[in-house]
Amino acid sequence: MATDQGSDSTDGEVLGVRESRRLAQRDAMLKAAVELARVGGYDAVQMRDVAEAVGMSSFWDGVGNLFLTNPGADAEVVLTGSHLDTVPVGGNYDGAAGIVCGLAAIIQMKPMWEKLRRRLALVVWRGEESATFKALCTGSQAAFGLCDPAILSRRFRGRTLEEAIRRQGFDPDFIAQRRPSLDPEKKEKISSHVELHIEQAKRLETDGISIGVVS
Repeated sequence: MATDQGSDSTDGEVLGVRESRRLAQRDAMLKAAVELARVGGYDAVQMRDVAEAVGMSSFWDGVGNLFLTNPGADAEVVLTGSHLDTVPVGGNYDGAAGIVCGLAAIIQMKPMWEKLRRRLALVVWRGEESATFKALCTGSQAAFGLCDPAILSRRFRGRTLEEAIRRQGFDPDFIAQRRPSLDPEKKEKISSHVELHIEQAKRLETDGISIGVVS
């Protein structure tokens, strides 16, 4: 009996150590994501590195949108995320809040990944604001083949949008030909999308409301 108790105790200690390490790893990743936001390190590659460090996979679509997913079966996907670019007086964190919080939420749910019926994915949309090439929602519209090809000739600092996309290793022909930059099979797997964003007006603050829901 004493031997059995000792074995149970040892197994419990091992499991306790593993759980502590898992929680420490999760907390480290969350802190890293929050730190990126705090210092203004809004870099898609950095976000990819944080996600991959906890076991998520990544891919870029044809125009540079970044997708990060948890491992699992080839199931439907619940998509969250936002954009990293901003505009003057866009507000603290602007779209970046949706990136950091979305990634933090997916990491927080890691113990449940294998039990979920749908996979979780974070998207970093490219060029959603108009501060540079005067084109709104470029990344998200390009993903579904909805961009006006005329935006490719717009210029910022002497370079056209077409040139800028090619310079960064992506393909503006998706926009020129109105072809979805996101693989059709992956597009069809998206079951829903939710985005956390800061309020860029003052209604919630004026009314003393912490959060609002828009559908």
